[in-house]
Amino acid sequence: MDDSQLLPDGLDPQRVRLTTYSGQAQDMPAEVLQRTLDRIESGDLDLLPVHSYPLADIAQAHEDMASGRHVGKLVGLPWA
Repeated sequence: MDDSQLLPDGLDPQRVRLTTYSGQAQDMPAEVLQRTLDRIESGDLDLLPVHSYPLADIAQAHEDMASGRHVGKLVGLPWA
């Protein structure tokens, strides 16, 4: 199955930004969500990497973000 069959209306899962998603749970049919979760579990869906930084390294996270050296999400961990 290619990604065009994954989500309705030709949505591209590689461009979904969950941090800014404003839809409701009922906006995504259960079978579409389950298909996505199954692909994540099987490793078939290539997700962007997440880079985490402890609070002590938050300046480095900001520098990485500003310079564009990262791919994926940067996450600050204030408890780490």
